[in-house]
Amino acid sequence: MNYLYTYMLIFMFFCFIGWILEVLYRSYKHKHFVNPGFLVGCALPIYGTGGLALYLICSLKLSFITSDVLRVVVILVICTILMTLIEFVAGYISLKYYHNRLWDYSDVPGNIMGIICPIFSLAWGVCGAIFYFGFMPWLPTFCKFVYSHNYMIMLLGMAYGVFFVDLCYSLKIMDKIRHYAKHINSTIDFEGFKRNVKNKLAESKNKIKGLSIIKLRNYMASIIDTEILSKKKDEESRKDSPNK
Repeated sequence: MNYLYTYMLIFMFFCFIGWILEVLYRSYKHKHFVNPGFLVGCALPIYGTGGLALYLICSLKLSFITSDVLRVVVILVICTILMTLIEFVAGYISLKYYHNRLWDYSDVPGNIMGIICPIFSLAWGVCGAIFYFGFMPWLPTFCKFVYSHNYMIMLLGMAYGVFFVDLCYSLKIMDKIRHYAKHINSTIDFEGFKRNVKNKLAESKNKIKGLSIIKLRNYMASIIDTEILSKKKDEESRKDSPNK
């Protein structure tokens, strides 16, 4: 059971840490606050998955490698490859199934489908080194502290409850975007789509003051539904027009 608590805590912890890193990077890049990812809340599942993967890899003993330096190098190389693979799988599923691009490296040399690129693979390697030398020494102690206190376990359970509600809600929005993308036969730039919706609201006479992220997602869903309905009506009218 302790292993389960450890894995759950590490996943959620790095979902949040990754969200903070992405907020700082994207907000600085775009000069305004950006809530990254497809979830509403403060979590990025790809970072949680990556953090858990790094923990498992960094826990490997690799006793067959006699050199301590070589052992660390091998672990960091594995971390870099695995994190790049996780990024590719997540990006590929989003792109091919949901027809939705959550990030784009198309302008970076050596990229593959705009999903992964050498520069960010190197960044994953740096993250792996930070994890190994910075997080790994105290993570086991931190995890033991959490699951030795019932109130901490309760807070972790509440965090997962919110996370799964958010996940279900956000996947419904993603599914709407998938249908919309198929309907217009195009891939949706998720961040660009969010910006366009915000701009429409800003220009609207019925502007919602103090617009929350949840309200923004609801408005996104309503815009998609309206667009699909409008296009269906246009298609039906074009089919009927020759018979009139």
